[in-house]
Amino acid sequence: MAIWLKFLILFLLFGFLGLSQGSFLPHFSIMGTTVNLIFIIFFLAVFFEEPQKYTQGLFSAVIAGFFLSVFSFSFFEKIIGCLIVIVFAIKYILFLLRKKRDKYPIVYFAPLFLLSYIFFNLLITPTCPNFVFLIGAVYNLVIAVFCFYLCKKFLIKLYGF
Repeated sequence: MAIWLKFLILFLLFGFLGLSQGSFLPHFSIMGTTVNLIFIIFFLAVFFEEPQKYTQGLFSAVIAGFFLSVFSFSFFEKIIGCLIVIVFAIKYILFLLRKKRDKYPIVYFAPLFLLSYIFFNLLITPTCPNFVFLIGAVYNLVIAVFCFYLCKKFLIKLYGF
């Protein structure tokens, strides 16, 4: 797939998810926390990209940061900077792990997603983690694992993500 088409699909996907996250998903909150689909798709785009390549991850960081900042009260450059740090950290960790037999195992995905989600939320809204924060992290992790398996089954076979 051409890289410009992949970027266009990511841009439209982030835009659609941003609109649905701000209008539709608040009705499905658990204890006041909602699913952060933009962050989940950003993380999947970075995780499924080859460890030596950075273009899709950096593009996803900028676009996801833009849509996250549009629908939040945080600063634009703070969110994008945090996402770019997450891109480089995930790429470095995946390079160190040197994926062996299964190219994208869930054993790598779940802890990396949880750590990235906690890091991102603590930098954007510096509050003390409490029970509601942990419920939100687990809620997002469950949705992210479901999306992980969807990506692993469909997107990798179709588009080479």
